[in-house]
Amino acid sequence: MIFSMSTQSFFLAWIGMEINLLSFIPLMLSKSKYSAESMLKYFLIQSLASIIYMLSLITQNDFFLFNILMISTLCMKMGVAPLHQWLMPVIEGMSWPNIFLLLTLQKLIPLVLLSITLSEHSTILVNFFIINSALVGSLGGLTQTSLPKIMAYSSIAHMSWLIVSLTLSDFIWTVYFSFYTLILFSAISLFHLNQIYSLNNLISKNKYLNGLLLSTVFMSLSGLPPFTGFFPKLIVMQTLISSMNLFILSILLTSTLISLFFMYA
Repeated sequence: MIFSMSTQSFFLAWIGMEINLLSFIPLMLSKSKYSAESMLKYFLIQSLASIIYMLSLITQNDFFLFNILMISTLCMKMGVAPLHQWLMPVIEGMSWPNIFLLLTLQKLIPLVLLSITLSEHSTILVNFFIINSALVGSLGGLTQTSLPKIMAYSSIAHMSWLIVSLTLSDFIWTVYFSFYTLILFSAISLFHLNQIYSLNNLISKNKYLNGLLLSTVFMSLSGLPPFTGFFPKLIVMQTLISSMNLFILSILLTSTLISLFFMYA
């Protein structure tokens, strides 16, 4: 992972990503009867994304085509909408520790590569992924009762904020990613310790202390002030306002309000 993030070569970064993939695949095996299926699906979709990644390297002389292919394949690897369809079937058969790794650390290399790839010529394509992720991430969770899927849709919504952060500065996206990782770790630790996988489990095991902790974590994950998750979003909002990018800001805020609804409805 460190190798991929430190190299200046897209080809060497690809090698690092493949090593990272092969290291993560065995970790996906668990006692769940669906773990092998999830592992195979994840391997196939990541392999397809890697093929497109290599095709993009061949087209480096055509800057426009290179940008489209590279940004699209990195978004596919991270499960950014509308290239997110693989995420739900994969995440359903995974354990909570593996879900945490999938939604955080496994996205780190593509995020770094995406920050390098972005340019003023890719604004339309990037905005397309931002808007799709914001809307799909918020609306997709409305009908879910499975907590892994709710976390997955929440992650898609957060990806819209993260990609916006990438367009602003390396410092902002690093801060946002760090806060998100910390909050998600808190939530998933509680789910794992209590073996909660659905909203029904959440209600039946919702003892006073756990209920208070879960409510706090959910409010942080939703970005509700004055909880921890609000501060990175505040930094993004202030930067977008100062740059007068009010359209994207309105999409992100609408997405956050809808996410708040399915977190507490």
